[in-house]
Amino acid sequence: DTIKLLSESIPRALEPVHHFERTYSQYQEDLILNEIFESKGTTNKFMVDIGAGNGIWISNSLFFRERGWKCLMIDGEPGEIGEQIGVQKHWVTRENINNIFKDNNVPTEPDLLSLDMDGNDYHLLKEIFKEFKPRVVIAEINIFFENRDAYMEYNENYNHHKERIKGYGQSVAAAYRLGKENGYRTVSLVENTNIILVREDVI
Repeated sequence: DTIKLLSESIPRALEPVHHFERTYSQYQEDLILNEIFESKGTTNKFMVDIGAGNGIWISNSLFFRERGWKCLMIDGEPGEIGEQIGVQKHWVTRENINNIFKDNNVPTEPDLLSLDMDGNDYHLLKEIFKEFKPRVVIAEINIFFENRDAYMEYNENYNHHKERIKGYGQSVAAAYRLGKENGYRTVSLVENTNIILVREDVI
């Protein structure tokens, strides 16, 4: 059925063209995303990076920040380095995420959203879609769920660094469905760790 074959039907990671460019992401996600924007264009060059860490190590946003993009970086534990370079310290929940966006003047349609929470990813993305429609979304997935449409039960206090349950986050099928329900097309999976969604009207 559709869900069972989903992971095989979605295109694999797009091959970055500019191999000479420096990548900061774990699996060249920044270069893949850049290829999308080179093809589809940008509107406001605004990015939100949720789960930004310290903003440098394994960063999906540093590549774009170096190129003049505005970026709201958020992490629950950014550390001293992160706070020094502007990563905002927030314990993000579905109850406060959209207010954090509004307090930081995030456009209703930012060019890019990166979501890597190792936990409530599905619930946060669902909440964000209620008020914001990023043109491109990259979100973490968890292959633990295999081909099931599944996700972690919401727990606003979940800390993956401490608890490390196997069934954290969301499955590729759940992220695919949530994107489709909100007008997004899944364009790529990256190393079975991230899913890239592009809004239908952008494609």
